[in-house]
Amino acid sequence: MRRVSVVAGDPLSQCPILEVQVQGQLVRLIVDTGLAGIVFYEERLRKRVPGLRTAGHLADAAMGGRVRAKQITIPDVLFGKTNRDVSILLIPSPAPEILAGIDGIIGIAALQAHHVSFDFAGRTLTWE
Repeated sequence: MRRVSVVAGDPLSQCPILEVQVQGQLVRLIVDTGLAGIVFYEERLRKRVPGLRTAGHLADAAMGGRVRAKQITIPDVLFGKTNRDVSILLIPSPAPEILAGIDGIIGIAALQAHHVSFDFAGRTLTWE
């Protein structure tokens, strides 16, 4: 079982936020149970992870047919104690005041878990 603190943040204190490491740098992702993968705000990710390494080739993609995105694989992403390469979508970052401190969105499926539990009072997310 993996246990990760869900960070309380203002004005996002009601949103579960998961911290993971990308190539040794801490990034903050809003947890979205309806999303299948991981979406990063490109400019914020590149600022948070200087010298971001990617694998494979960059491919054009779309989210919901409306938002243009780039699909790429990022090596060395640490989820709890599991380090792996992940396929992500990069989208343009919103204005700095929108979702300040948030680098993207993660879906539950990206955790590759069989069981996920949210403890909103304890501000934790566990999965196995």
